[in-house]
Amino acid sequence: MENKWETGRLSGRESRLWKRICAIPAEKRANLLLALVMTAALFVPVAVRFDFYYDLNDDVLIKDILSGVYSGSPDGHTMQLLYPLGFILSLLYRVLSIPVFGVFLVLCQYGSIYVIACRSMQQCRGWLMKVLVLAAEGTFWAAAFGMHLVFVQYTITAGMLAGAAIFWVLTAPGAEEEQIAAGAPGQATAGMPEQIAAGAPGRAAAGASEKSSSRTVCAFLRRNLPAFALYWLAFCLRSEMALLLLPLAGVAGLCKWGQERKIFTKENACKYLLTFGVLALGLIVCLGLDSLAYGKGGWPAFRQFFDERTELYDYQKDFIDNYEENAALYEAAGVKKQQHALLENYNFGVDDSIDEALLTKLREAAVRRPDAGGFFKKSVREGLWSLVLGHWTNRADFPYNGIVLLCGILALGLGLVKGHRHLLWQVPMCLATGAALWMFLLLRDRPVDRVFHPLYLGQAVIFAGLLFAEPRQGRVQRTAAVQAEKKRRLTCTRAGIAAAAAGVLTLCLCLPCVFETCSAVSEEYARREEVNRTNEAVMAYCSAHPGRLFLEDVYSTVYYSEKILVDRDKPFNYDLLGGWLVKSPLTQEKLGAFGYASMEEAVCAGENVSLLAEAENDMQWLEEYFSWRQIPVQVVKTGTVAKGVDVYQVLPKNTGESIE
Repeated sequence: MENKWETGRLSGRESRLWKRICAIPAEKRANLLLALVMTAALFVPVAVRFDFYYDLNDDVLIKDILSGVYSGSPDGHTMQLLYPLGFILSLLYRVLSIPVFGVFLVLCQYGSIYVIACRSMQQCRGWLMKVLVLAAEGTFWAAAFGMHLVFVQYTITAGMLAGAAIFWVLTAPGAEEEQIAAGAPGQATAGMPEQIAAGAPGRAAAGASEKSSSRTVCAFLRRNLPAFALYWLAFCLRSEMALLLLPLAGVAGLCKWGQERKIFTKENACKYLLTFGVLALGLIVCLGLDSLAYGKGGWPAFRQFFDERTELYDYQKDFIDNYEENAALYEAAGVKKQQHALLENYNFGVDDSIDEALLTKLREAAVRRPDAGGFFKKSVREGLWSLVLGHWTNRADFPYNGIVLLCGILALGLGLVKGHRHLLWQVPMCLATGAALWMFLLLRDRPVDRVFHPLYLGQAVIFAGLLFAEPRQGRVQRTAAVQAEKKRRLTCTRAGIAAAAAGVLTLCLCLPCVFETCSAVSEEYARREEVNRTNEAVMAYCSAHPGRLFLEDVYSTVYYSEKILVDRDKPFNYDLLGGWLVKSPLTQEKLGAFGYASMEEAVCAGENVSLLAEAENDMQWLEEYFSWRQIPVQVVKTGTVAKGVDVYQVLPKNTGESIE
């Protein structure tokens, strides 16, 4: 059989594709292939050994909304993702039969790893250095993010996308490299002193110079379009995470600007200020589209409810958990103890009177408490103590903290060498900015790994980018005729040694942690397999009774999660008694399909409604709530699912019948 590649007989599309591949320089093709090999070396063992899981039930609910499992049709109103991204994913669910959200998260994670590896390869010279860097990066991802690569979380994914965008900007070629790579006449003198360059032949006129400057600025923006796209995607996926890392993105831009040979020029000012402006403009556009999508129907009121709920449960949880200590404040807001029980166990969907107005009163009352602590919950001293001893030097945060401190120390040490003095202000600026972000989180008393780990990653990619940039600066200096040969080689060699040292030490630090991470992932995987058997049984029970609506106690589901690449259709007749989506227009739409206007009506008067709760959790709180409301009903246990979840029904008092 003839080989069409050898004979050259290709179709038009194949021919164009082949020509584009051949047009890529050989070294760049090798870099792309090496990065692909490293990414595959991470992906394949994970995919073979484990099934990918959604990490939290928040991720599961987002998927249910996007896929249409929750409301009956795919919808982009997830409240967590910005609407432009949610809308696109919901459309894909309409036309594709794959688990779109799960595949999207996995592609974003491994795509971020691939982007960072590709940019790293472009900075390396020599196969030994390339292999060393890839090995260091692979062990870092396996040791630090191994758990997140199996149990996928959208907040972590957004942080990885933002980190890839930051690294892209830092490893972009500088002005001198652009001119050298272009090979344009008259540009070889760009790195020379002005008195030498002035005598060079072929000086351009002022008008031509301005046009050239405009082209350079436009080319710089075009080369950074992938970085913009990555950061905008991170913002749409988890806006809070992208905003948290935005100061580090600004630091990365300033560091890149500081690497230019001539910093204070009109061209460089235009390049970097426009870069910041384009990034900010994209964020504003995404936020504006999201606001338009949530500006109609019942969404504005629910968004207020959602924000007030977030403030109470994320930052005023002690107020929610302690009724006796705050009884006077609850009484002033009109909340009785029986009603507070619904807030405490997160099942506030049972009571229609718990709305945005009531949550606003409670949030204001919680903030006014003498011991509330104001916006920040801890003192600066407590925050610094927690930062230094609780995280930056704590074994529990290893290897994240070890890699950040290692790369920072190496970059700072390189700054002591002549020719790299700019690192003496860039490294402290990055450390100070990262410390400020850490302090913000710690003083707000929000210590969660899914926020801390991307913050570590943001600092690590900046330090790695600074180390990678130094050998490149040395290579650029070799093109300037005014540099002595010995000095040129020395500058490049020192920076290369620092980058190589970072790779070797990263391997030494992370390699032992890889085995610990693999063991921890295996244990967590086995635990989830065991726990989720009960959840699978509950879903099967609901599917077997399609005419009934099942509402489950929220805290009975906190340990459940789902596999994301082995997607399954959940029954439409299942929902929670509370959570962050209850009382939304989507919940109203779901309840309306069963003939109810609200969840309170469904619970109190629904003949075709059953309640679910873990066997060890009784429903006394609901009995007391009905008694306080003087509703003549009783909560009757009607069955058990998988010996782990009890089934209840609300019936009129003194009636023992039930519908099974």
